[in-house]
Amino acid sequence: MVGGPARVRDPNRKGSVENAIVHTQATALKGRRFETINEQNDFLEHWESSRAAKRIHGSACRQVQAMFEAERPHLQPFPLLSTPYFTEGPG
Repeated sequence: MVGGPARVRDPNRKGSVENAIVHTQATALKGRRFETINEQNDFLEHWESSRAAKRIHGSACRQVQAMFEAERPHLQPFPLLSTPYFTEGPG
């Protein structure tokens, strides 16, 4: 692996896999505050379909939605029972 493994909790140094997190935080969420997680999720769902999916991906030079549609036939459903990795509690 070139440069060794990526640092934990450092998405700015994790390449394309976690770059979507940085992109979302820098564009959709920058300077915004939401009262509830549902309000944030509703906003992000609209942002995803109206802006993010339509953009041209920098390194692939293709529309994000078109790349997803090409991958869709190969995707598998998530298992019905998942392992909880975290729990939500009061802020």
